[in-house]
Amino acid sequence: MKKSMKIKVMAIALILAFAVAAPVTVPFTGNVAVAEAATVKISKSKVTMEIGATTTLKISGTKSKISWKTDKKSVATVTSKGVVTAQSAGTAKITATVNKKNYTCTVTVIPGLNPYQTTADFQEVQMAGLSFVVPKLYEVSGDEISEESYKAVMKLPDSKSSITVIANITGETASSYEDVAASLDTVTQETLQEGYDAAYGVGVTEVSDYNTFAYESQNGTTSFAYSFILTTATSSGRMISYNLSIDGYSIEVISLDAEGYDIYVDAEYLIDSLMYLLQ
Repeated sequence: MKKSMKIKVMAIALILAFAVAAPVTVPFTGNVAVAEAATVKISKSKVTMEIGATTTLKISGTKSKISWKTDKKSVATVTSKGVVTAQSAGTAKITATVNKKNYTCTVTVIPGLNPYQTTADFQEVQMAGLSFVVPKLYEVSGDEISEESYKAVMKLPDSKSSITVIANITGETASSYEDVAASLDTVTQETLQEGYDAAYGVGVTEVSDYNTFAYESQNGTTSFAYSFILTTATSSGRMISYNLSIDGYSIEVISLDAEGYDIYVDAEYLIDSLMYLLQ
């Protein structure tokens, strides 16, 4: 009897010893995923952007799939790669989702320097100390004609239509509408035709349907404008030349509408948006 009890005690001791020495296996509880979630971060929790600007948000600490969304597309949009574009003034929340966990960035969109850049559909152009706004679909190029004369050309892609701005720095007080109009008394359909004949040869171009009018912009700038149809061997389009004077500058804005796109509407929006960079 004593020998039997001794064997049982030794057996129990061996079982306990094995239990202490053997590794303990427990069901998987997702410890790896939890560790990853603890290190996942979004690059920015908040950002302030001007209309039309872009920024890229990034998620670090994971190789898992990331999905992006915005709660206000009218304010800010986001691509599948986290590229955020400011669309209009306001606040939007950008959310990245990784393994069912959300990471957010609050985007505050403010107007740019020029208040006429109301949405990302418009772009601001700066030239010779001036700012103006045109639709973003225009391709913009610039050139310094001289130390006091600058030119910017806005062209529609795959089109002959364009808007040209020529700014001359005068350093003088703005002229009145009467003075601007008087300075253009010599501009007539005949003189325009003579100018094109001299530049391109007689019979190459034709100037027709010439007329003049006054245009007063939303910012109070009054300009004298003349309009005419210019026909060449390959195209025909209406040109409108707006001649205006503001303190320190004389400016000519020329719209060329070769396809009936009503380019003058964008040209007049440009004139309305004209402002000094240092105001």
